[in-house]
Amino acid sequence: VTSPELSAENVDRHRTLRLGEIEQAAANSSHTATRTFAGLVFADENRASRMAGGQADTVKDVTRDDVLAFHSERFTAANSTLILGGALSGQGHALAEAAFGQWRAPSAPLAPAPSPEKQPTRAVLIHRPGAVQADLRLGGIGIDRHDPRWAALSVAAYAMGGAFLSRLNKVLREEKGYTYGVGLQLSPHRRRGTFAVAGSFRTDVLADAVLEARRLLDVSSAGFTADEVNEAVNYITGVSPLRYATADSVVDQAALQVLTGLDIDYVDRHLANVRAVTAESATTAYTDVVDTTGLTMVVVGNADELAPALQRAGIDVEIAE
Repeated sequence: VTSPELSAENVDRHRTLRLGEIEQAAANSSHTATRTFAGLVFADENRASRMAGGQADTVKDVTRDDVLAFHSERFTAANSTLILGGALSGQGHALAEAAFGQWRAPSAPLAPAPSPEKQPTRAVLIHRPGAVQADLRLGGIGIDRHDPRWAALSVAAYAMGGAFLSRLNKVLREEKGYTYGVGLQLSPHRRRGTFAVAGSFRTDVLADAVLEARRLLDVSSAGFTADEVNEAVNYITGVSPLRYATADSVVDQAALQVLTGLDIDYVDRHLANVRAVTAESATTAYTDVVDTTGLTMVVVGNADELAPALQRAGIDVEIAE
């Protein structure tokens, strides 16, 4: 960490591996849907619009000098936090001092994460010839964990698409038989984030599934009920002790909080906020964030069949390869 070799041979090997991963991911319809959705929801200059591990056109030109320069600028003591978890018997500070006590690398201030602005709503159909199912992402810009509405939105998202008998899955899977599973995903970033209906559907029912999903997402005439909220609160608070039962999971959570600028007591405060959510506050947070009149849509599947069906359903899409 403090003085790595970063040999040209290793840089070349990892660059080749990353290019292989990118090629493999591009062949996966679900990954393509998620990546394309992020690219539409976030502006091009926002880091969240691109894959975290770099894209083929940028990775292919990375050299050892680039890696060394990045390490020298970013991997500094001032920009780092060491997190240890386990039965250390009071030896944590001594271990840290022994490993990093002499680290005196210069620091460079990190630019604050920009808060993304809402982009124009688009609907894109990515053609996958011969595909027998279609992957759907339908959503938009969301909020992050710093937002006071986060606990209430988390409860609402569970009721809408987080449980097996949530509203989306109950109708689209259990009643209609359109999919093996569908949910509403919240993806918080350091600043803002996304919400999206995500699922794979039979090609012949995709257009109907989109219309039904849009209808279900609109809670203006059917807000969340006390029973739905109680079930969500019980689940979120009930799984928390299991989620943090190992040192590894505790360290992961602590790292997440450091990287997103959350206070050390975030988990305790979040669970307390979750327990205070009501049907009214869940519905209000949801309607504040989920703008059902301005949803961005990505569909990955056989455009030869999907495009006419979406057109008949009154859904205009851009077709891309």
